[in-house]
Amino acid sequence: MSFQTHMNIDPPQAWPGDFASTNPRYTTIGGEGACRAGAALTAATFGWLQSDGVTVLNSGTTTPDGFIRRGGQGNIPNYLGNSSMSIPKGFMVTVFPSGDFWVKSAGAATRGASVYCDGTGAIADSAATGAIKTNFIYATAATAAGEMVVITAKPGV
Repeated sequence: MSFQTHMNIDPPQAWPGDFASTNPRYTTIGGEGACRAGAALTAATFGWLQSDGVTVLNSGTTTPDGFIRRGGQGNIPNYLGNSSMSIPKGFMVTVFPSGDFWVKSAGAATRGASVYCDGTGAIADSAATGAIKTNFIYATAATAAGEMVVITAKPGV
């Protein structure tokens, strides 16, 4: 574990992938034994449920099936590492097609604007080449990349 180099006065609002509210949220329904990481996944990104109805990947070219929240299912793969958002292959994941979640913005974000991701499920700027529109919108605004914002999607969207 690394040595502490600074101390925050206030606790952070949230960590990327946390629930942002207790509003209703729904999960993607897969087949028996679903949903499992088909390859190493990253939490706090978007995921695509594969045609087998069981495996989930962080890669796709169509609208993602939902958001993979940070639910404590990850591990720390690096020797002496102190944190990770990595979910190993075969581990269970929950894919949320709706709900309110904290993420880091990829650029300036306007409240009510659509959320885009890249082909790896990471939040992307809408002007980025190959950006994929998701079913989520920004519930809060950001003025610069890296700011914590809330994204939301209504059930049935």
